[in-house]
Amino acid sequence: MFSTPSRTGSKRPTAQRTATPRVGTPSHLNPAVLVRSPPQTPPFRPATHGPSPARSYATDQGSDFMEMDENHGREDLRSVLNADTYAQWPELSVFLFSTLPLEVQQALKSNDLERNDYLGVVDEDISYALVVSEHTTFVWNCSVRGGGSSTCYIFPNPEPSSSTSKIPSTPPMASLVPRGASREPGLVLCSAAGEIRFWNNIATGLTGGEHFQAANISLSTSEVIVQLCRCEPSIFIAGTSLGRLFRLNVSSSAGRPHVVVVPFVKARNMLSRVASTIFSSVPISGNDTSIVSIAVGANTGIQDGREVWSLSQRRAQKWRVSADAWDQLQLDEDLHTVLSGEISRKLFNYETFGSELALELIDLGVPQPDHIVILLSFINRTSKVDAMPAARSFAVTRLSASDGVFRVLSLDILPYKGTNQSTLHRPRIFLIDGGAVAAVKFKEAFTVISLAEGATFQATLSLKDPWDRVLAIGRRINHPPLTELIMMTASRGLLTCRLDLPKIQRSSLDTPTQHLRSTMEQAVFFGSITENPFLFQLDPSTDGNLGAAAEQLSQDILASRSDLLRPAIDLRVHLADRRARLTHLIKFIIENGMIGQLSQITRQRLRLDSEKLFVAENLWSFHNRRLADGYPDASRSLLVQAISNYMLSIGGDAGEDLVRLFFRTQIGNIEVIFEELQKVAENITASFDLGAGGIAVVSESTRILLNMWESGSRHRHAEAALYGVDDTKLLVSLWTGEPRQIKVAQFFLEATVRALKEEVASEKNASSTVHEATNALRFQLKELATMVLAMWQERHDYLASNASDPESVTALTHFREHFKTVRPEILRALVRWGGVDTAYTLAEDYWDFRFLTELCNDPVHGDPSRISTYLERHRERFALPLYQWYLENGQLRNLLEPQARFVPLLEAFLRTNDYPRIQWIHDLAVSRYDAAATSLEGESRTETKLATKHVILSISKLCTLAQHVDMDSEPVLSAIQGVDHELDSISVHERLMAEFRAALMDTGDSGSSADAMSEAVSFACGSSLLRDQPGLVTVFRRLTRRLFQGLVLNNEDLSEILSLKDHSSQNDDFVEALRIVAFSKELSEGRLLTSLRSIWRRLYIADDWSIYHDTANMNDEQLDQSLRNTLLYTSLHAMLHNDDVPPTMFLSPRQVLEPPTTAELVTRYPGLTGVQISEIEGAYAWENQQMQTLLREHNLESWHEKVVAIEQRDRQVSS
Repeated sequence: MFSTPSRTGSKRPTAQRTATPRVGTPSHLNPAVLVRSPPQTPPFRPATHGPSPARSYATDQGSDFMEMDENHGREDLRSVLNADTYAQWPELSVFLFSTLPLEVQQALKSNDLERNDYLGVVDEDISYALVVSEHTTFVWNCSVRGGGSSTCYIFPNPEPSSSTSKIPSTPPMASLVPRGASREPGLVLCSAAGEIRFWNNIATGLTGGEHFQAANISLSTSEVIVQLCRCEPSIFIAGTSLGRLFRLNVSSSAGRPHVVVVPFVKARNMLSRVASTIFSSVPISGNDTSIVSIAVGANTGIQDGREVWSLSQRRAQKWRVSADAWDQLQLDEDLHTVLSGEISRKLFNYETFGSELALELIDLGVPQPDHIVILLSFINRTSKVDAMPAARSFAVTRLSASDGVFRVLSLDILPYKGTNQSTLHRPRIFLIDGGAVAAVKFKEAFTVISLAEGATFQATLSLKDPWDRVLAIGRRINHPPLTELIMMTASRGLLTCRLDLPKIQRSSLDTPTQHLRSTMEQAVFFGSITENPFLFQLDPSTDGNLGAAAEQLSQDILASRSDLLRPAIDLRVHLADRRARLTHLIKFIIENGMIGQLSQITRQRLRLDSEKLFVAENLWSFHNRRLADGYPDASRSLLVQAISNYMLSIGGDAGEDLVRLFFRTQIGNIEVIFEELQKVAENITASFDLGAGGIAVVSESTRILLNMWESGSRHRHAEAALYGVDDTKLLVSLWTGEPRQIKVAQFFLEATVRALKEEVASEKNASSTVHEATNALRFQLKELATMVLAMWQERHDYLASNASDPESVTALTHFREHFKTVRPEILRALVRWGGVDTAYTLAEDYWDFRFLTELCNDPVHGDPSRISTYLERHRERFALPLYQWYLENGQLRNLLEPQARFVPLLEAFLRTNDYPRIQWIHDLAVSRYDAAATSLEGESRTETKLATKHVILSISKLCTLAQHVDMDSEPVLSAIQGVDHELDSISVHERLMAEFRAALMDTGDSGSSADAMSEAVSFACGSSLLRDQPGLVTVFRRLTRRLFQGLVLNNEDLSEILSLKDHSSQNDDFVEALRIVAFSKELSEGRLLTSLRSIWRRLYIADDWSIYHDTANMNDEQLDQSLRNTLLYTSLHAMLHNDDVPPTMFLSPRQVLEPPTTAELVTRYPGLTGVQISEIEGAYAWENQQMQTLLREHNLESWHEKVVAIEQRDRQVSS
């Protein structure tokens, strides 16, 4: 696993800043598992170290190692990291130094490292390394980069303990014995049982190492050796599980090796203290006395000796050890209680310490005199919620021991968590730069943390494979400011961890998002390396914005801003490498199971960045091919000109290779090539008549555009699944869907069409070159049309996906309307210039079914056989515009005679579009007579042509009769009666026309215009009311003109004209008028009453009531007969005799006195001027005055009653 360098903001992190340890098989080993386990090493913080102190060698041995020369120390990192770099930040980089010797590789591969332990040592003083197994020790010189073929010295280990022994069977502890630069070192091995083997020179390992000096350490029952540390080149210190220390002096005399073992004299003081605590109130576990670490401070002089520290689970001891075999215990203190309290207070806010922390002291280092750095681990047991082994947190604490009292200076949590590890693989701390930086080796991880005050750098690298191990860590002394650590791994051998110490100390605070970005950057550039032993993982619990981090990294790679991008002279390699990095980025996120944290916007932006690199890669290849093949003269280097113009416009240097610079740094703006090409083409074509040169320019520019668009489109669709993009919701505008790019594409499409037109116009005199280029343009036109329509569609999809407010909805609506206009124009251009098949395809692809309909029925390019296919494939989407086109072009037969399987489509069209005029024909064809009658009846209400309405009503009546068998049923009679009333109205129209035309025959005006005939009729056939009232004349002429035009009068108008005409030749006009109004369904109650008043008022005025003023010379019989001759009697008798007018339709003289208002007249006579309305209003007022005169002077009310009585009597007599 991997944790990027982190800069935490606090020197005292809280306990919540933890991570989950790896459990079980890592997901990268299981192809079916895409979700990786959470990272073990969340970011945390740092402490200090001193001058390359010696340390314990239970598992490894750190040392200053292989001093670099000045030039090597200052070499460019990139030259080192290109080949075998596994991780790189400004502060830290890791790369392969050398592989293990073949013998070591074979031994490691042939053993299960979970069952068979191996130890490693990288000796910092003598440039040698060793690996120790249970039975064999391997030593080799590791000063040369590369390795693998180094001479390997092999030695037999002390015999392991018997199976009955309580001493664990583990590899012995090992250390090399320095012999100077000119001699090979010696080797010391010490087993857990205390058996020592000493080789004065490792050269004997070439012959099996059978000759050695043996010695034994006298141990108590169940006591074992657990630590071995080199104090001086020939002095070693061993520590036991019971807390005892032994000095081992190795030497050579006369070529014979010697080993002297001496126990520390004052060690018994420690044992006595331990014994005294056994009976104390605080319980101490059996392992509390075991030495866990021995560290050696700087040499303070021969007389004073060296400062040596030993650490047990509870206590720390400080010794003064001299070279002349004396030792002195100077300090012995219990640290367990002090450190437990410190952790409780600073991390968990406990005032007092309990046993819940399970504190464990692991290792120590000595940065300077009277100062130590301790590596420890703990667990808050109160937070454990299950029986699983709880993950332990690790921390580094700095303590001062001046005046014999320990004081805690700092406490820093490591960005790592893990479970308890065996004694053999206990974590080890390594101090750098006087304790300013610490490196900690875990079994499967390696952590670097800054311990200096105010510094925040920390990083953890974890091994990828479960079987792999970090065997050892050593240090190379380098020229400042660089320091190199050497890490030995089982899988890859020796790795160099290069640290830039000033940058580490200056490292700034990382936000969670920056931390995520750093993690992904390492994974992108190094995670895909098969040989990389480290595992890169994202922390799913991070608070950072994964989308923002991914976008930042993607943009940096796109613009070549990442320092990790490898320089490449070959631009194709450079572009391919950048695109591969972006592919690694999205795959890494997917493998970590965090793709769900990326929004659709982020996914589309990431895909867009990758798409632009793909376009650039293909465009560069296209450019190279064109250069190799040779451009046409007029279009030579169009791409170069376009790119150069753009680069100069943004401040590029004309002396540079602007094209390559563009492809390295400006791919994010690759769409500008479209616009620049248009500018170049416009400038060049202005110098030509679009002959050979102009056509070549247009053709070559088009090739470039098509290459770019096709590459982008291909990548976009191919990578949609990888990025998890929903292309139905386009939230990010595509570079090919920008308005400026669409405009450029249309420019070249129009230029291509223009070139084709000019070529046709001058075809006879054109050169063969022009003909060849023109043929190419014809082919390119098809591709251009495809591209332009696709770009329009992309823009539409983007606008549609983001139409969330009125403004954006309006913009989308306008765009759609514009698209509907542009699309058929492009398709028509295709048809004209030989792209008929392409036009068919594109019209179908973009659902332009109106154009598809027109093309199918085109007399030249049409293919009616396609119609059935499109109907079958697209159903209503194609059927509706097809049938509409049939209607508009009068092809009713094609419309109304569809194939049987398409009848439902026709019916859907008729229902959707409400075409009753043809609907009834289809209904008759399928024997739906009731539906046909209903359609015809509805159509008759809106029909304005008299003759047509007559036909419609007649067919409607026939349909009604055809539908029913029982003609006497109430529904049938009611339906027929309704049609009959309408037909009666038609008969009245025809009677009036016949009457008026007969009158016109007498006047000789029958062949005049409708206006002239209506004027003539008003004189010939108008009633006496018209003579004195111009308003009524206007109304009469208006209505008769419509009659002469063959138009239908509504019931209100028809009753009006009947009441205004002359009644001398026809005395049933008022009866017809009343019947028409009575059966009218179109009049409101108010309008009905107004019409009735007008009819009755004119009926009363039509008779001469003045003759009844003096009836002295008339007997009753004569008077009754005279009244029977009035229009009033005739009309009443006709209506009452037939009994077809409701009683409410009869109005007495006083009921007709109220004339219509001005507002009613304006509504009644739309289109008339105000003057005309005033004249009509005056006419109605005059009629009202006439009625009042008749009532007042001629006793009309009495005569009305008399006429009604005569009619009733006559009707009774006749019955």
